[in-house]
Amino acid sequence: MPEGLLFLHSTDLPYYRVRLLTAESSWTGTIYVVYSTITLYLVMTLYRKNLFYKLYIILSFLMYLLLTQSKGFYVVLLLSIVLYSLRYFSFKKLSIQNIFMVFVSIVIFFVILNVFGEVYYNAFMRDIEKYTSLATRIGLILASLKVILTHPWGTGTGTYIIFLPNEILSSFNTLNFIFGSIFGIQPNLSELERLTTSTTGLGVKSGVLHWLMVGGIFSLLFFVLTFKYLNQATKELSILRFSLIFTFLAVTTYISLDIKYEIWLLCAFIEYNLKFIKGNSTE
Repeated sequence: MPEGLLFLHSTDLPYYRVRLLTAESSWTGTIYVVYSTITLYLVMTLYRKNLFYKLYIILSFLMYLLLTQSKGFYVVLLLSIVLYSLRYFSFKKLSIQNIFMVFVSIVIFFVILNVFGEVYYNAFMRDIEKYTSLATRIGLILASLKVILTHPWGTGTGTYIIFLPNEILSSFNTLNFIFGSIFGIQPNLSELERLTTSTTGLGVKSGVLHWLMVGGIFSLLFFVLTFKYLNQATKELSILRFSLIFTFLAVTTYISLDIKYEIWLLCAFIEYNLKFIKGNSTE
């Protein structure tokens, strides 16, 4: 139903890809991962014997995996599986469970790679030639890194609209060199060119990098301490740990952070769950 419920969309454009009423299809990845993992965790905690709920959640996620066309989601998902499996890979603590989890992670990784690899590669090359998404994201990342390095204390929430466009312009030669050397084609820079003359949509497509650009060292300290705390809080909670890894990679690479309420929901749930577990253990 690409034309269905257009009044609920951010624009009147047809609804060709899974967006869950968000502005971009890539934003739905964290929504599905966060809500699926939280729900699955609650089901496994409160309804351990209820197989229907577990299958429903897993099948729903697999359905999204088949339908979404977000290339960023697939890349981050594969990286998350790799990083998640590393926690079970230890020569000092070899066990049947750890070996099994590493094996399962490897199998899932290669299944996803084989099923979606060719489709993803074709879409990736088509995106480079015809669309602006990849070039825009890489260009904004390069520009933001330059701003961060030259303004370690941050630009603030207002002046980045001056510094960022200047660095976007200076990144064009680098982008042409990167795409020409690796892919043998020239990137589509039309959206980046528009961002240098308009503040509409001006910002880094990475929530972490945008905050680092605005807040500098203070934002870096916030992210380091927050991730360290949440990582420790999910040390024994495998499902929530995977969700945390995926979310952190997503906001670091390809989605914004400010209006992604499900990310803050995940942080709040991990915090509440930790206090709930500690409260029960002291009783």
